[in-house]
Amino acid sequence: MGKKEEHVVAEVDGCPYQYRLHMISLVVSPYVGHDFEVLVSFRPQYSLMAAKFAIKFDGDLFHPNFSEFVNIQLDIVCERWSHAFTVTDILVAILGLLCAPNLDGHHQILRVFH
Repeated sequence: MGKKEEHVVAEVDGCPYQYRLHMISLVVSPYVGHDFEVLVSFRPQYSLMAAKFAIKFDGDLFHPNFSEFVNIQLDIVCERWSHAFTVTDILVAILGLLCAPNLDGHHQILRVFH
């Protein structure tokens, strides 16, 4: 049998508005099999305002859209937020960025790797 998928969700310091999610990327991408944490912070105005999401990869992985525990800039949590989006929708969008990074505005990175 294959390795069991492990996702752990825990409150941060007993605060009911902050959660740390430990996930393993199983999507086909350079990040497959790597652990990462997502910190979700719900504001008192949630669901009228989006929760804040930050990500941290294990090791020295690089991703142009994420840096260590910096708020994730996804259009669905910024410009296109709707109270109809769920935490699951945001996590699916994060997994989508692992497969297809958004390189808009990352011209200096493109010059380095081109």
